[in-house]
This record gives sequence, C-alpha cells and structure tokens, in this order.
Amino acid sequence: MMLAACAAVPTVPAATVRVLPSGPPSRELQRDIRFIRQTTEQDLLWSALQRYGEANVRRALAAPTYIFAKHYAGMLPPPPPGAGADWKYPEPPVAMVIRENGQWLAATPDGFGAARPDKIAEIERILTEPAFWAEPEWAPPGCTDAGASLLLATAPGKSEVVRSATCGSTGRSETLVFRALEA
Repeated sequence: MMLAACAAVPTVPAATVRVLPSGPPSRELQRDIRFIRQTTEQDLLWSALQRYGEANVRRALAAPTYIFAKHYAGMLPPPPPGAGADWKYPEPPVAMVIRENGQWLAATPDGFGAARPDKIAEIERILTEPAFWAEPEWAPPGCTDAGASLLLATAPGKSEVVRSATCGSTGRSETLVFRALEA
C-alpha cells in the first residue's frame, strides 16, 4: 500500500476581530475612580463610533499605527449667560489619528484627511520614546479637578496601550492625547 506524501500545513490563527461596543460604558463604571481597562477602551471606541462612524473606526483599528484620544474637562464652568434650560455642555473632544502607507491622517465625520504636520512631529517623537511605552496605564488624580485624558494607541512592533491620565499628570500619554486632538 502506498501512502501519498503529506506536508504539514501550519495552522494560521484567524485574524482577531475586535468587538465594538453596542453602547456607552455604564454610568456606574464611569464614576469609578479606579482604572478599568475595559471601561476606558469601551468609552473611547463608543465615542469614536458616535462621532466618526463604524467604517472609520474599523479602518483606524486596521491601521498599523492608531491613536484614539478623548479628553474630559475637569470642573466645568457655569452655563453661559442667557443659556436656556435645554442648554448642554459640548461633548468631550474625541480624535482618531492613524498612519497608513506612510501618511498620517486625522478622522473627520466624513472620513480621514491629512493631519497637521506640526502636531504629527510631536506625536512621532512621543511614539519613539521608550519612556512612553513604559508609562503606567493609569495616572491617579493629582488634584480635585476630576478631568481625564483617555488613550488607546499602538504602533508597529508595539503592544496596544490603553491609558487614563487624570488632572495634574505630566506624562507623555496626556501630551499624546492633546496632540492627537489638535492633529
């Protein structure tokens, strides 16, 4: 009996598909002063979905380098004079910045456009610093302001980071959030 020669076929793992949130994080979890990675990630992705749409969020997550950034203001000022009973504070700013095919792009509700070179120069500098990648996930409150900067980012050869920096933080993560919001 003759057996045909068989070559072992390596098993290739299926591509990981990120499940996007179907709703905002629980308000109870948002009030928690501890860092909860899943809640921070859900907050960022949900906000990006609302602002930029699912296709843009999926495009960002597929890019070799992506930055999702959001900043919650601390103590908000009173409503402006003459504000009606239905006046609301603006939503916290959210940004998605990606690098595709050597080009930096910033999200808009209509897609992606060229990012500001002056802001990208600082983003690139931060992403090349080993100290950035070594920062802790959470910078606990340094004041009573209660503001927070949320970050979800990765770059080629780096593991994805999810971070939250609160008021008074001087870390690179918070700087990266502000540069992404300005890009």
